Amino acid sequence: MGLYVFYKNPQSKINLSFFLLTLSTTLLDFVGYNVGMARTYEIAYFWSIFYFTYHWGTLGQYLFVLAFTEQWSKVKSKINVVLVYFPAIIITILYVVSLAFYPNITATSNGWSLAQGKGLVPVLSDTLMSVWMFSLLVAMWVIVIKFYRTTFDPIKKIQVKYLLAGTILSLVIDSIQTVTWVFPEAVVPQTIVSGMTVFTAFVAVAIIKYDFLAINASTAADSIITTMTDAVFLLSSDFRIRLVNCAALRMVGQVREKMLGITIDSLVKLGPKKQLSRLLHKQLKQNDEVTDIEGVLLHDQLEEPIPVSLSASYITSSRGGVRGVVCIVRDISERKLQENRLKSSYDSLKRADKQIRSEIAKLQAILESVGEGLIVTDQFQKIAMINRGVSEILGWDEEKVLGESLYENFMLQTEKGEKYPTEERLTSSIQQGKALRLSLSDSVFIANKSGKLIPVTITTTPIKLEGKLIGTVTTFENITKDAAIDKAKSEFVSLAAHQLITPLTAILWNLESVRPETLPNEASKVEDPVSMAYNQATSMAALVNQFLNVSRIELGKLSISPEPIDMTAIVSSIVAEQQVIASQKKITIKMEFDKGLPKIQLDKVLIRVVVQNLVSNALKYSNNNGKVVISVTKTKQSVLLSVKDSGIGIPLAQQPQLFTKLFRAENVLTNGSEGNGLGLYLVKSIVSLMKGEISFSSIENEGTTFTVTIPLKGMKKQLGTRSLVEVHA
Repeated sequence: MGLYVFYKNPQSKINLSFFLLTLSTTLLDFVGYNVGMARTYEIAYFWSIFYFTYHWGTLGQYLFVLAFTEQWSKVKSKINVVLVYFPAIIITILYVVSLAFYPNITATSNGWSLAQGKGLVPVLSDTLMSVWMFSLLVAMWVIVIKFYRTTFDPIKKIQVKYLLAGTILSLVIDSIQTVTWVFPEAVVPQTIVSGMTVFTAFVAVAIIKYDFLAINASTAADSIITTMTDAVFLLSSDFRIRLVNCAALRMVGQVREKMLGITIDSLVKLGPKKQLSRLLHKQLKQNDEVTDIEGVLLHDQLEEPIPVSLSASYITSSRGGVRGVVCIVRDISERKLQENRLKSSYDSLKRADKQIRSEIAKLQAILESVGEGLIVTDQFQKIAMINRGVSEILGWDEEKVLGESLYENFMLQTEKGEKYPTEERLTSSIQQGKALRLSLSDSVFIANKSGKLIPVTITTTPIKLEGKLIGTVTTFENITKDAAIDKAKSEFVSLAAHQLITPLTAILWNLESVRPETLPNEASKVEDPVSMAYNQATSMAALVNQFLNVSRIELGKLSISPEPIDMTAIVSSIVAEQQVIASQKKITIKMEFDKGLPKIQLDKVLIRVVVQNLVSNALKYSNNNGKVVISVTKTKQSVLLSVKDSGIGIPLAQQPQLFTKLFRAENVLTNGSEGNGLGLYLVKSIVSLMKGEISFSSIENEGTTFTVTIPLKGMKKQLGTRSLVEVHA
């Protein structure tokens, strides 16, 4: 068995040590048999000389244990030389000398037997041999137990159990034999089973049952290499191909016979004036292995070479000499293709980046040349960029404000330095991703670096990517001159209106006194030019009052006197006032009110102006036989006033201008409806004073719906010199 195992893999230390172990056991048993069965004393004496193989068998056991527990490096250690090999040689010499001068062969009923020798040398030889063998068995026992406790391999643990059992039994048997040898009268028959034999038997069982000895290395290598998907080339020390696997044959496109014996340089090319063999020889001298050498492999049937990556390492002998080189070659065509695509994409991105940078530079130049202030923020409303206009208008230092909150630095204020009423709406609009515009009529101010309030117009537009808010762009313009001109205009209009309203009032009183309706029956038959003059004067007075109302709001001279207002009563009274016009055009007015509507602190005149303008417009711009729906509903924090008509609607292109002062849509001008373009401007201004909102939806030739949001907290009292005038055109 030992010879068979050694033959299968002579390079394995375990196989070699097991072979020596079985050889020693076999020789010991053979010697014992020949001594016992010898016909003559001389033959028995001859074979007894070879009994020294007994302790050399124990040495084989020890070497086998070192090999199995992966401690073969300790075989040549100094401590083994001193404590193992040197005593073995001394004991062998003493044994041979004791047999030469002190023969101890005795005859028994079963044949010849080796007994305890007489004299100093035999006793010393036998004692030293027993102590030495006992020490080796103990050492083996310790090594095996220690290995069992440290190994994690479950198969190894099972194998160690067999070794441990064999070591223990061997120790017990050899101890018994040692004791019997100490007494001269004891004669041990040579047919008794030795401890070494028991140990070898246990190892043999482990071999047969668990096959734990090393298998033939070349057979294993062939099996592994054949099944590998990578191409494997086994090269000789001069880099000639000695063995290839199937993957290598497929990669090269040649038969095995043509490839064997040629150099690896004839297959793999690295580039001009570069040889793979020289590179491998140089790098393998410095390192145990070389990885990721890129080159091309020539295919026998393809015109284009195959890009490959190569790894290599030396194959060394047990003495450290170089036996050859193993090369693993991988096809990296797909990787190269991906790399080329990636490079192409990178080049495209590089060109796109260059183009984007150019566009950014142009945009930056444009933004810097714009006189208006421009602020760009991120999704968290942190300032990301400002242009030169911001620095000029507000005196901001770009380095100091970048990364700061827009809300904390760009605070909207009134002319009096108070928080602007719609600032919360501005914040809400930004968070909701809606655009917001505040014009000259909104009277918005921002404090510059020195604290001076500057009138501005503001436009805030969200920046969205795939529907998600990623930032905002806010532009604003210093309208100090425009505000001054507008204020002067308002003051002029106010002055002119005051100058006009006095004579108009006198004219109206005089015309009222001579109208046919106010004269006796005899005079009522007179032609009615006076009534026509009265109607025209009334319209003129209404226009003048509208101008007065606008100027009072714009100049900030308006007084506000809140009181609890019942919106149901306000709407009902105004509808009653407008019922004559509704009847003339055969328009149906429907009113819808939520139950339990709360009273709100509002200025009665202001809220009447809002409702009156919306209802009047709905009737004015509705067609005959139309329908107007007025509803008042309650939400959690506000009351919603809605006025819906079935009129001519507002052209889509002109809807953004609807609340502009003096604006009238084109379709209104063509159908001959009277108006001055101040009503909705006035309504929006009043709603802003309420800190409410007004919105609308309109489809041309189908109708319009206006919605006013009135906060439940109502309005605050404000002192002023004038109140609004209700206009009855």
